[in-house]
Amino acid sequence: MTITRSEPQTSLTHIATDKYGKQQLTMLNVGQPNYILSCESSTEQDCNQAIEIYVKRISSARATAIQRGIQALADQIQSVAKQTPGDISQLQLQQTALSTVLNSTTGEMGFVSERVEARSGTVSTVKASTFLFGGVFGLVLALLIILQLTITDDKVRNDRILRTKSDLPVFLGEISKSNQDADVTHFVAALIAQIPTAGNSVVFVPTLKGQTVTGLVGLCSQHITNNKIVFEASVHIDEMSVDHLSAQSKTYVLVAEKNHSTIHDVKRNSQVLSRSNNRILGTVLVSSSI
Repeated sequence: MTITRSEPQTSLTHIATDKYGKQQLTMLNVGQPNYILSCESSTEQDCNQAIEIYVKRISSARATAIQRGIQALADQIQSVAKQTPGDISQLQLQQTALSTVLNSTTGEMGFVSERVEARSGTVSTVKASTFLFGGVFGLVLALLIILQLTITDDKVRNDRILRTKSDLPVFLGEISKSNQDADVTHFVAALIAQIPTAGNSVVFVPTLKGQTVTGLVGLCSQHITNNKIVFEASVHIDEMSVDHLSAQSKTYVLVAEKNHSTIHDVKRNSQVLSRSNNRILGTVLVSSSI
């Protein structure tokens, strides 16, 4: 509970000089003392009860202080009257008026306005169980978001999905930047094992538009001797002509780019080439830097 009081101010309104040369000052009180009672509690009812108690105490204190002031003024007038030899009827009238006012003084205060502000709990007031519930809820929400992203993410992040999905072409290997030479050797060896006759042409088909596979052709050609296999780079299936798609003398390998190609891209390329009666040897996964 907090109580603040604004003090009234006194303003000088007029200065005059009487016939005897004495200055007369006219003072005016500006404003009235205001009391502001502020209460913070968990319920509005508790604050209302507390404010009511404090208002009664302030009113009582105000009445006592005002009565003491009036009584002191009346006593001073009486003291002056005893020392005045002449007519004191005016002083007696003032003393009587003060005595009348003294009996009716209450110190009652008038209600001006009210403002109620709702505030949430702070760190010091919130229970530990609430923090625990919030932490568990946040953890569960984060796990659900991660699970949703994992389920809806269709991009090829690693070779596991290409090896395990039965509706995709055979996975022939992964060529990474860190182990590039060995990976290319293993991949070419797998190709030779899959192709029944020497001299076959293997065409690398990018699964993404704008993806180039010429670098992969150059890497694989370095590992071939006696021209057992001829490697070629192809454009994306959407850029192939009818003659290109219907040329059934070639064997195709789909090139999926890691973290960029999607499962949908691999399936679509496989389906388009298969419908044209082309042979798809399998799929290879490469990093974007190759």
